[in-house]
Amino acid sequence: MKSSKNLLIVDDEADIRSLISRYFGRRNFNVFGAESGEQMREILRTQPVDIILLDVCLPDTSGFELLSEIRAQYSGAVIMLTALAKTEQRIDGLNRGADDYLPKPFDLDELEARIHAVLRRNVPAGG
Repeated sequence: MKSSKNLLIVDDEADIRSLISRYFGRRNFNVFGAESGEQMREILRTQPVDIILLDVCLPDTSGFELLSEIRAQYSGAVIMLTALAKTEQRIDGLNRGADDYLPKPFDLDELEARIHAVLRRNVPAGG
C-alpha cells in the first residue's frame, strides 16, 4: 500500500472541510482542516503537508495573499478551490503560484484526479 499523503484544507466553510475530509480520509490521506489563514499557518508550523487546498475567501485574509506567503516558504503543491471562478481570478491564482485552480461547486472525483496529477508533478522536499 502506498504511504499516505498529508492534505490541508483551508476553507472557512465547515461543510466543505468535512466533505473533503471524509472523502480523502477514505483514500489513505491524512487530512487537516483550517478555517482561517492563522490556523493554516499553525498547521504548517507543526505538520508536514504534501498538498494544500486553498479557498480565496477567508475570514482573516485573502487566499491570494496566503498563496504568496505560502510560496515564499513552502515547496508543496497548492490547488485553489474557490467560488471565485472568473477567468481573471483563475489566471491570477495560477500566476501567483497555484499548481491548479478548481472552481466551486466541484466534483470530488475530479478534485481527486487533479490532486493526484499535481502530486505526480510536485514532489515536496520535506514539506
